[in-house]
Amino acid sequence: MTRANESLVEFLDRRESEIRALRAELLLELKQIKAAKQVVSPREDEGGASLPAKAPSEKMTIKQMVVEVLKDAGRGQSAESIVDLIWSRFGVEVARTSLSPQLSRLKNQDGIISYNDDEATWSLRRGEAAGQATLMPGLESESSEQEEGDPLV
Repeated sequence: MTRANESLVEFLDRRESEIRALRAELLLELKQIKAAKQVVSPREDEGGASLPAKAPSEKMTIKQMVVEVLKDAGRGQSAESIVDLIWSRFGVEVARTSLSPQLSRLKNQDGIISYNDDEATWSLRRGEAAGQATLMPGLESESSEQEEGDPLV
């Protein structure tokens, strides 16, 4: 509900702050739920199937996780979306300030991703989308062991 003397921009700024605060609370709660599930049943998912002994993210760098989520997404993603996708796939909270330098390195040094100024999105270059992201050692070794069940991992 808008306040009596609140402009549209002020309203949008306030709502954005409220939603960001709620998101932070929900991410914290998801992290706590995941930790509780590991304590209760560290080697099983909800269906009783065994989980890998280690989470794939334990050995993956931020750059490797970025490439993996961009492969899965199949289209360009904003930096904020990449942060969310890494959280939902790997259960790793990556600060936006930690992500930006890695995105730049993947673009400028590794040549694996590109940035679309018009859409403000990052995406894999065409050859990389087909699974040819071999400029980063170890990337392909982790991708084949991804979990199937728990969306929080």
